Amino acid sequence: MIGLRFLQAVPEWGLTLMAQLGNGILFVLTDISSEDEEEFNNWYDIEHMKERLLIAGFKSARRYRSKSGVRRYCAVYETEDVNVFESDEYRQRLAHQSDWSRHILRRFIDPHRAVGKVGARCGFGFGSSLVLVRLPLGIEEISSVRERVGAGLPELRKLVSAFFLEPAAYLSGPVKEYTQSRRPIMSPDDHALFLEFSDANDLDVQLSWLSNGPLVKAETLGVYDLTWGLTREQL
Repeated sequence: MIGLRFLQAVPEWGLTLMAQLGNGILFVLTDISSEDEEEFNNWYDIEHMKERLLIAGFKSARRYRSKSGVRRYCAVYETEDVNVFESDEYRQRLAHQSDWSRHILRRFIDPHRAVGKVGARCGFGFGSSLVLVRLPLGIEEISSVRERVGAGLPELRKLVSAFFLEPAAYLSGPVKEYTQSRRPIMSPDDHALFLEFSDANDLDVQLSWLSNGPLVKAETLGVYDLTWGLTREQL
């Protein structure tokens, strides 16, 4: 695995890569009907991701489609810190969505929206495959997971990057346009692990380590293929 030590040896472009990483995370999981799917994807690709990245403090956004998982689509946004989600600008955007946004958001099926901070991170960049893991941790287990992720998870082959998400339950939850989810998948207090790979082959074997130590209660929620990503610097 190429890790953070390598970035220190290539400061010119390494610092650029690190600048795209944030300490605040918003992720959204949802299904969508086949009738709405094309417009749903057009909305994300044409309007929504760019619109969000124009908000002060947003650093990157990326989208994934499920290979197997609890929801078909996943979107991940990184911000400077979780305070961005309490900013006047972000709150105004939520309160005054575009007409297209209101139309699409009402068509989300069983959406899940969660905000948190990055408790530990290793590697850099966006992999072609994302594995999302739910971690219902007790307080005594959190530091152990931070240490394990910070050490680089060397047992995982072809791992590009990973981060451990610590929940900000008070900032999570649905936006007003969402219909109520009939199939909840996470508690607002659940932690999560995001693992990005360059190759998703043999993941069932690789992820067997999740049954060890404090990760024994881990639940893999899905394996997702990257559709595209965007950073604020690219706008």
